[in-house]
Amino acid sequence: MTSNVRIIRSIPKKLVGEKIPKKIEIRGEIFMLKSDFAKMNNEAIRKCMKQFSNIRNASSGLLRQKNIKNFFMKNLMFCCYGFGYYPKYTRILNHYDRLKQVHNWGLPISGYNILLNSSHDILKFYHHIENIRKFLNFDIDGIVIKVNSIYLQNKLGYTHRVPHWAVALKFLDKEKISKILKIEYQIGRTGVITPVAIVNPVCISNVIIRRVSLYNFSEIKKLDICLEDFVKIKRSGDVIPKITCVVKEYRFGQKKEIFLPRLCPSCKSKLKIDEKLVKVYCIKGLACKEQLKKTLYYFCSKEGLNISGLGLKTISKLVDKNYVKNFSDFFNLESKLSMILCDIGKKNSYNIINSINSSKNISFSRFLCALGINEIGLTKSKILSNHFLSVTDLIKATFNDIISLKGIGFIAAKNIFQFINDSNSRNMMLNLSKNLNIFSNHKSSNSLIINTNPFFHKKVVFSGALKTFARIAAQNIIKKLGGYVMSHVSKKTDYIIIGNNPGVKFIRSNELNIKVILEQDFKEIIKQFL
Repeated sequence: MTSNVRIIRSIPKKLVGEKIPKKIEIRGEIFMLKSDFAKMNNEAIRKCMKQFSNIRNASSGLLRQKNIKNFFMKNLMFCCYGFGYYPKYTRILNHYDRLKQVHNWGLPISGYNILLNSSHDILKFYHHIENIRKFLNFDIDGIVIKVNSIYLQNKLGYTHRVPHWAVALKFLDKEKISKILKIEYQIGRTGVITPVAIVNPVCISNVIIRRVSLYNFSEIKKLDICLEDFVKIKRSGDVIPKITCVVKEYRFGQKKEIFLPRLCPSCKSKLKIDEKLVKVYCIKGLACKEQLKKTLYYFCSKEGLNISGLGLKTISKLVDKNYVKNFSDFFNLESKLSMILCDIGKKNSYNIINSINSSKNISFSRFLCALGINEIGLTKSKILSNHFLSVTDLIKATFNDIISLKGIGFIAAKNIFQFINDSNSRNMMLNLSKNLNIFSNHKSSNSLIINTNPFFHKKVVFSGALKTFARIAAQNIIKKLGGYVMSHVSKKTDYIIIGNNPGVKFIRSNELNIKVILEQDFKEIIKQFL
């Protein structure tokens, strides 16, 4: 993907101007103009090639192309919207000035950035953009409001997914009417049955909608949806199709109600239904083929072992032909793959086998995430791997051992404990550990060193300039020792590590009586553990 990005003409090969830092992280978005998208599809028709259905898919699809000489790549553009990492000496104290600075260095920015001082001005600007939206040569679904002060941004902080200092204000979605033809039931990785409405094809924002998720059976009841109803459909955020309401004046004759399924559409076992009708799920687990396929797909996905080439269609064929019944079976395929799947080709088969072999070296946190335990993603997997350094350690854990970890709640702890105490799951983990080289996330494998260091499972804040370490290096040391680096001081902060000229964080820590560690003391403490 990096080599593809280098081809994009709006991304300069070299920054120009003054005060260019040696290292900086530029954040932004790759997109395509509507006019270029139309030209690209016309060119595809002329060359008898497949057309793209929408701009979003076209942009992401081109970035993943392996043939970087693809002539369509010239249509991609880049727009910068801020910094990520930047040196501390780059003292630009507000977001607006940062954007002007990156523009001076030769990076493209939006021509619609504006400084506003009140909610009234924000709404006025929102309505202005909404009115001119259809005349713009690119797709947008709203505006983003950001706090301008970098000091306030740092104080507000962020989660691992979103910043607390920015919010998207979306435009009202376009709606169209279509008819529900039938209801299909989709089985998820965890066994939850999701009803999906198959509708007469309808075009919204240049995308053809044929399937719309109904989320759960409570939603069907709430909207009073019946078979053959005419419904209003929108694309939430210009992306996800959603039914907003039933057009009841178009309903003729007797209602054709949608009834709860009693048997799993895949394995025909009896379904479990909760009292609120929110969740209907199959309890057969991996004995249900659809659940098995989704679980195996997650195991091979980027969140798991990252085995390229094993998509859901390929995995479904392997499961249907009984070549793959569990996780370990992937490591027994070897050169048989091209024989099993005659349509895959020898080259693709070879690439998949290479990817399977490469995936055998995996961190313990990534391994735990790949297992697809309900409620356990990569963040919670890292918390577990910081405490339990191997499969054997985790299997021996009690419920109290698990729930005592910061960041692991009751439901997550219950799911993990049930998983490791299920004989099939436990045997599966042990068998996988024989096929894989699972390494600890820590350089040291001595759990006593990890568990007894003073920063283990502690929340740490830095303030002031450090002499001995770069700030990011000091933060990485805390993470390696099993601690959590926080961006702001709160009652839950355990330690504040200070260097020269500490700022507001230090003052705040004194008010909350948080333990202070000087840089020299920090240096002496970590010597014992690294």
